[in-house]
Amino acid sequence: KDIWAYLLTRAVKDKNEAQIKEIVENFDVALEKITIADFSENENLRTSISKFLSFLKTQEKQNFDKCAKVLIRAISNSKTYSGKDKIKQLAFLTDSLTAQEITEILCEEVASQDAFNVRSIELFSSLLDRSQNESVASAISQRIKQGSKYNTVTIKKTKELLDSLEESSVKMIYHYALGALLSDMGLAGSLSFDAEQMKNNYRTMLLNLFAEEKITSGLLQISESIYPELEKVLGETDREFVYSFFKLLEKKISRGNGARNVLEEIKAKADKKLEEALLLQKVDFDSVIGFISASAFDKNFYLNKIFIEKEVSYNILGLYFHFFPRDTGEFYREIRLNSSDINFIRKIIENLKDKNTKVACDILENIFYTTSSFLKMEILNIMQGFSSVNENFIIAILLGEALSVKRQAMGVVLKNKALRDKAANALLSIPNSFGVKNKLLNENINMVGEFRLAEARPLLEKLAKLKVFWKKSLKDAAKKALDRLT
Repeated sequence: KDIWAYLLTRAVKDKNEAQIKEIVENFDVALEKITIADFSENENLRTSISKFLSFLKTQEKQNFDKCAKVLIRAISNSKTYSGKDKIKQLAFLTDSLTAQEITEILCEEVASQDAFNVRSIELFSSLLDRSQNESVASAISQRIKQGSKYNTVTIKKTKELLDSLEESSVKMIYHYALGALLSDMGLAGSLSFDAEQMKNNYRTMLLNLFAEEKITSGLLQISESIYPELEKVLGETDREFVYSFFKLLEKKISRGNGARNVLEEIKAKADKKLEEALLLQKVDFDSVIGFISASAFDKNFYLNKIFIEKEVSYNILGLYFHFFPRDTGEFYREIRLNSSDINFIRKIIENLKDKNTKVACDILENIFYTTSSFLKMEILNIMQGFSSVNENFIIAILLGEALSVKRQAMGVVLKNKALRDKAANALLSIPNSFGVKNKLLNENINMVGEFRLAEARPLLEKLAKLKVFWKKSLKDAAKKALDRLT
């Protein structure tokens, strides 16, 4: 071993082509006599091999590739290999080989050897960081896909890879990437592999790592693995991962430790992903809006999207009102300017249907005064499904709009108990000196009778007892309305 280390060093130092060629040709033979323990305990040997590989990388790339593959295979196949045995002593490999080179070699091994030793991944995954391991796992998955038609050997290799690693965060990375491959094969169940569980375990592992990490560089690195999961989860029905991550972020930020600036940076990036998901209609507005601290866009972005691009959805409208509450005047000014565009106004109204929120109610109220009687009735029809409405808005309609619109407003009144007394009083307590308001009052009396507004009974009974001759029509109408209430 010492002699071979000397030969390696001498060949590089002298740049002796004949010696280098001979070493390359016999590299695998020499490695057969070297064990993991030799690499771990003999620093001179590690240094010599590392320098030799570095020389080949710059001078003889083809021979470098050949020797690197032989070295990885030899270490993986060593009978004295132990995943935890002085693994740090093998870090010299990452001095000679980049993560990309290790990835390429491992992928080639997976694709070319039926008897591929899965310990290669177990060994080298421990020498790479999280990001590099994710790249390796993804690359191996892709290489398996490209290299076969999901035959028996492919399935066997994939299952071996999944079963090989000991429990760790690294294992979850490979399980997540390769488990997705098995799901693509449609064979996850037949191999007793729960891909859904692996996915959830991987996400739980990411959250646990993020919760425990205190170093800013580590937080940034883990967050880069979390962002893609956020995007995937937003397209799923179970969004517990999103809720858990944002609650965890808020908790860590509130502690106010030295990583606060980085955590706020991570929060801003995560907020943007949620906001973009809302813009693309991937997620329900009310389920995630509470997690977003601030918009990644300005008010003009939303005004242009709504009034120039004519892109309307409840999410877009809700985002504008949520983030720019002081600028609602600009929104309503644009509504007035676009009031002649009936199709556009109708589109806004349609997107607020079944949205039982204050934002929806406020927008519909403001559109109401700018549009036609037909759309006014459509707005009131939508409001019948709201649990809460602006009482003053409804009363103003009952006092000032055309009969057809007032009748539609009565549908809102009947479904809101608190409004009934107020509506009855507003409709039937109109001052009427010398009968000048007879026509209006008759209209209102007939309407409360038609809709059987029981709360109007005391006022109707009072009107039914009128004795002044110019109010006889009111008296008769009130009696008929009372009959309809019984």
